[in-house]
Amino acid sequence: MLVRINFDALKRLNVGRWLLYEASGGEVVRAANSNSQAGAAPSLLFQIEPPVLIQTFLTRFPEAIEVIEMALINASEPATNVTATIPNSPTFTVRQETVVTAGTPVQAAALAVPFDRAVTVQNSPTNAANAVLFVANSSANALLATARVQLTRSQSLVLNVDNLDDIWLNSNNNGVTATLVVEA
Repeated sequence: MLVRINFDALKRLNVGRWLLYEASGGEVVRAANSNSQAGAAPSLLFQIEPPVLIQTFLTRFPEAIEVIEMALINASEPATNVTATIPNSPTFTVRQETVVTAGTPVQAAALAVPFDRAVTVQNSPTNAANAVLFVANSSANALLATARVQLTRSQSLVLNVDNLDDIWLNSNNNGVTATLVVEA
């Protein structure tokens, strides 16, 4: 079956570890779950709309294998649109991280984030009114205005990461606290 899906929905599905993917022009256009049974064809072929950069795809599915071309499993079947729904989680973990010295990035302490869950990062409402929290994916990017997200007091953003230690924090003031909420 051919399924049209956007990448955000695909990365939330449990499609297994070994995805096959087809690329065109540096972007992944199709993906299929590989079946562990020898010789068995994949049961779903995902048409990724819009296509996603190969590096973005491999960040989420690092064990994926590129193939030259995928044929439709059954060309007579109509394509199906899928929107992934994520069940509500009744529990969550709250962590506090403090940027002790402004201009010195801090890596969040390690905590695994379940596959289909998100992390909310908030510039704590208890910070000074002019406190700005910078959120990035590396120490270097936490120092670059063009490579980080800026949150004023009480603002938040949601990230899909697999571990809190993927998050780097910086600030314009000393002692700025970030609140990280992980759905369990």
